[in-house]
Formats: sequence, C-alpha cells, structure tokens
Amino acid sequence: LNDFLSMNKLEEGRVEIHIEHFDIVPLWHDVMDEMYSILKADQKLINTLNTEMGWVGCDKKIIKNIIINLVSNAIKYTDA
Repeated sequence: LNDFLSMNKLEEGRVEIHIEHFDIVPLWHDVMDEMYSILKADQKLINTLNTEMGWVGCDKKIIKNIIINLVSNAIKYTDA
C-alpha cells in the first residue's frame, strides 16, 4: 500500500526530493541486512557491489526504497 501511495505521489508531482551527497556502500549494506530477514527457506542473497562507487548525489530515501523494492521483488518471485 505504501508503494502504491508513493507511486501516486510521484506521478502527481507531490514528492519532495532532497538531494544529498552520501556514500552508497553503507546504505546498500543496511538494506541487504534488512532483506535477509525476508528470505524464504533455502534462499540465499548473493550480491556484489563495487565498493569504489563511493559518493552519489541523489535522494537517499528514494534510492533506499528503490533498492528495497527491487530486492524484495527478487526474493518474492524467485525460488530457492
């Protein structure tokens, strides 16, 4: 439901974007730690990240939501 509401806000131009510069590597690891809790039996979360990516300039909250959505869909729709 929250994803649907977020999409509606985005489509209606009601999302406030807060651009900031941050290191994406810790954000990636935080999200991956959260995703381990929703893995199905016999599933593994194998991920690689170029740790030299470093700093990005974007809305941290939106990027986190995008990563969560992609990984949770991968978990949901993939067998062990």
